[in-house]
Amino acid sequence: MSLRAWWTRLGGSLRRGDALERDMDQEMRFHLDMAMRRNVERGMTASDAARQAKLTFGSAEAFREDARDAHRARLAESLIADIRYAVRGLRQSPSFAVAAILTLAIGIGSSTAMFTVTNALLLRPMPVPRPDDVTYLGWVWRKGNEIPSLTAFQYEFVRDHSRAFEALATYGTAELQLGDGPASQPLGGLRVSGDFFGVIGIPPRLGRAFDARELQTDAPVVILGDSVWRARFGADSGILGRQVHVDGESRTVVGILPPEFRFPPAPLNTAFLVPLLVRANPADEGHNSDVIGRFRDGTPPAARAADVQALTDAFRAAHPALAPEGERFKLFTHTEANVAGTVRHTLWVLLGAVTLVLLIACANTATLLVARAWGRQREIAVRASIGAGRTRILRQLVTEGLVLSGVAAAIGVLLSIVAVRVFVALSPSVLPAGIDIGIDARVLGYAIAASAVTGVLFGLATGMPAVRTGLHSALLAGARGASTGGTRVREALVFFQTAVAVILLAGATLLAASFARLIRVDPGFEADRVIAVKLGRLPPDYDPARRSALVDRLLERTRALPGVERVAAAPNPPLERGMNFPVDVPERPERAIGLVELRHVSPDYLATLGIPVRGGRDFDARDASATEPVAIVNEAFARHFWDGMPGTGRAIRIGHMRNRWIVGPAARRETRVIGVAADIHEIGLDRPARPTVLIPLPHDSGRTPILLVRGAAPVLIDALRNAVLAEEPRLVPTVEPLSSVVSRSIAAPRFRTLLVGSFAVFALLLAGIGIYGVIASVIQQRHREIGIRLALGATRASVSAAVVRRCLVNVAAGAGVGLVGFLAARQVLGSWLYGVSPGDPRVLAAAIAILAAVALLASWIPARRAARIDPVVALRLE
Repeated sequence: MSLRAWWTRLGGSLRRGDALERDMDQEMRFHLDMAMRRNVERGMTASDAARQAKLTFGSAEAFREDARDAHRARLAESLIADIRYAVRGLRQSPSFAVAAILTLAIGIGSSTAMFTVTNALLLRPMPVPRPDDVTYLGWVWRKGNEIPSLTAFQYEFVRDHSRAFEALATYGTAELQLGDGPASQPLGGLRVSGDFFGVIGIPPRLGRAFDARELQTDAPVVILGDSVWRARFGADSGILGRQVHVDGESRTVVGILPPEFRFPPAPLNTAFLVPLLVRANPADEGHNSDVIGRFRDGTPPAARAADVQALTDAFRAAHPALAPEGERFKLFTHTEANVAGTVRHTLWVLLGAVTLVLLIACANTATLLVARAWGRQREIAVRASIGAGRTRILRQLVTEGLVLSGVAAAIGVLLSIVAVRVFVALSPSVLPAGIDIGIDARVLGYAIAASAVTGVLFGLATGMPAVRTGLHSALLAGARGASTGGTRVREALVFFQTAVAVILLAGATLLAASFARLIRVDPGFEADRVIAVKLGRLPPDYDPARRSALVDRLLERTRALPGVERVAAAPNPPLERGMNFPVDVPERPERAIGLVELRHVSPDYLATLGIPVRGGRDFDARDASATEPVAIVNEAFARHFWDGMPGTGRAIRIGHMRNRWIVGPAARRETRVIGVAADIHEIGLDRPARPTVLIPLPHDSGRTPILLVRGAAPVLIDALRNAVLAEEPRLVPTVEPLSSVVSRSIAAPRFRTLLVGSFAVFALLLAGIGIYGVIASVIQQRHREIGIRLALGATRASVSAAVVRRCLVNVAAGAGVGLVGFLAARQVLGSWLYGVSPGDPRVLAAAIAILAAVALLASWIPARRAARIDPVVALRLE
């Protein structure tokens, strides 16, 4: 038996209870009964008559299978005929087909694109075997703040005491130079420790993982990524055991990663893995270790939670000072650990917004379909008169809706591929690394489901009113050439479009008002005439002393350039996050906070950025080498610790909190304040100034600072780049105005405003088109009535006003409902707004005014056409 025949028989056996099976059983029993009766009349006994009837009739199951095949063939033929008829109908109405398909395609395409991004970042599981068993570990503080990372000491405690984990590892991203000479280039990879490959469940394709000795001694070994192995070494399997240069150090290749290796937040094409040496120090409470673990297969959620609680209790018992009551370990999901909460919130809101656009597109398409269905009443009535039942007519109309939505979905998926690329290209650099944003089975399923649901709804929405109309009424309406039906349905759709458009328009207007206020915020420093020079990655042969000497030479060379007024060095420019550090003061230790902004800066930093000094002085050349550490604090720091009193001469303790030092000895500082600077927005224009401490830039700093240069910006850019290359030709410096850094800091709110604004404009355009289409179709249906009114003396102005008034009543009702809906959900925008209340009546009134203007224009155009109807011509046509 063929596979097709077997499947057909299986499908038939599973449907024995349906109408077809009952009909076949009844018919076969009838034929057998008749044959038995004839045999009995011939003189046979009842048993012989039954046996002979069955032998003569043959295999009942064979007849059933033949009937099922014929039934399915008829259904398939009928379906194919319906599809052909639907396609022919669309070809005969090209204007309708293009308008409906494009409208729906844009709606499905935009929503599919947004769902693609949301799926990749929030819904797709981690690309490893048994992803549900993989978890991240973090810490929760007493105030409820939490972080998906641990201290190195906590990591080692969990590794040594957990019973539920099958494997545990810590990791960190890294950028290292691979190779020597001109061919070398910086590549992204990972530093890993612990049983990293046991956690991700993907072993090296060649070679082996790091062993315990290599991880404990930071041995010079490396595992290469598949893409680097192929591109740089020609996929040579003999590379194992050979030496390669990584950041100027010779390392032995011990393994090659498989091509399917994916581990966000590492880059998609991870170039290398090197050992991470974990130095566990109880005094270092910096949560800088990203920890990931794999539970044993089959461990239930209750056992996982119990193990984490047991770890918290054991850690608190062993180290009470490091785990006060209320603090604990916590498990984090892949999404929680790698996608920031603000990004998750943004994606859900944008997905909701684009879903509203899809609903408007569906409503607009439904409006077109309803108008077309009422225009086809005579056709449907004729089909009914020659024997087509309501179910058959509805099936044809649903098929037409599915064909329409299917074509639109196919175009929409193609549009979504382009839209996703545009989204990723234009979005701020806040998307996590290592996540492949693309179409997958879940995204295609979403598009198919959207297509199927809209197709069925369209078919039912257009078919039910048509088949309910009486045959006689439909034929008379068709004879008159017009129908007055469907007006209420279309006006209801306009009402719905208006309500949804108001929600999007109100949100976009609030975001635009918020962004307008944000760009007017004074950052607290002068960015217009300042240039930021980022030196880029230094060559591997630069030790701290050589790095410091290079920075000193660059400062001197830059000061000598024509047009330079001042120059300073810092680890990063303002508005780019620096270091968070615990700080307290001896006289008020209870006010200690762990999120003080700490920045190492050179002399002239404040003067270069134009930051006023409120008290004391700026750093000078003596402070970097002074025996007594000094610092400058900002006004926010003075307000928090000293209630705004003068802070010059006071002592602060950097790295001290909870009556003890919570950082390693190298980072501890008891410092005297020599100045108080004005507040600036250190981490964002939309965030208030936070307590900040500036300390002199040390000569042995482990970070490469940037240069901040005040002067004639446009003229200096090339000169500064040449000055850097003159000192070190191997550098790739980035020179940009500090105003670009300020602009980049508001990229996220600008992107949100642009995206939601685009959705709102599209919704407004669709709503306007829908209003125009409904009014135009109503006028066409009431052509005779308007002609009679004009013939009886109605003025053309009154006719136009009546049309506009009827439209505006529906729009006003829809706007009211939409405004109520927005006010009910306005809190979702609360974290996005700056200086604007989510319920600001002026902004909401502006949104309503914009919608009213569009509605007025959309209704005035067909109303003006109605006023020009010639009564004589209208009556003659009737």
